[in-house]
Amino acid sequence: GDSALSEPCEDLIFISPTVKRERISALFEDRISSDAEFFFEKVPYPVFSITGSDGKSTTTTLSSLLLSSRGVRAPAIGNIGVAMTPMLDACCDYAVAELSSFQLMNLLPRSERAYITNISPNHLDFHSSYDEYISAKARIWEMARQCCVNLDDEISRGLVPRDKVYSAVSCELSFEEARRRIDAEVYITLSGRFIQRNGESIFDTDVMRCRTLHAVKNFAAAIALTDGYTSPERINE
Repeated sequence: GDSALSEPCEDLIFISPTVKRERISALFEDRISSDAEFFFEKVPYPVFSITGSDGKSTTTTLSSLLLSSRGVRAPAIGNIGVAMTPMLDACCDYAVAELSSFQLMNLLPRSERAYITNISPNHLDFHSSYDEYISAKARIWEMARQCCVNLDDEISRGLVPRDKVYSAVSCELSFEEARRRIDAEVYITLSGRFIQRNGESIFDTDVMRCRTLHAVKNFAAAIALTDGYTSPERINE
């Protein structure tokens, strides 16, 4: 009722990412937050962040599995369906956060590494324009310490901060072609049935149960995102 609106008593209000903030009364403006915003303000351990139009849930899951091993906990959280704030009290070494454009509209996540799977027209019933949707996705890279880029996606490739690129992924370009396209420390590419790291084969995709190109791309992306934090043994496992 009107009396409740005139005398807000809440200290903090978490709103759903799909609620547009311009619809919230100005009386509550300094109290508004979200699960994702609160988590990234407080998180004490490294977070690997992923967004994109397609493949982000699979890439998030695979990245979580690559980081997780005996004695290491790295849950998949966020838009994948697991609340983020409760993980602040969990005994985690890392976390892998799937973030939607809805969440990123009001969020600049401080990530160890961040990756955009791809960008194509999506959620235009929520966003005012395709440009706004693209801008929301690009926010994942602004406060990231390192970025991983999909060279096969023209839009996200054009948005990546070149001075932050750690790894580049391509299932269309050879290692040498990828090196000519962008400067990175690590290149994850596909040669025949092998996923390669800087031109050396590290994984035979013949052992995958699902060998569609889409599945291989997602796995290559997860390898690029977690490079240096996982091992060849874990990748093959």
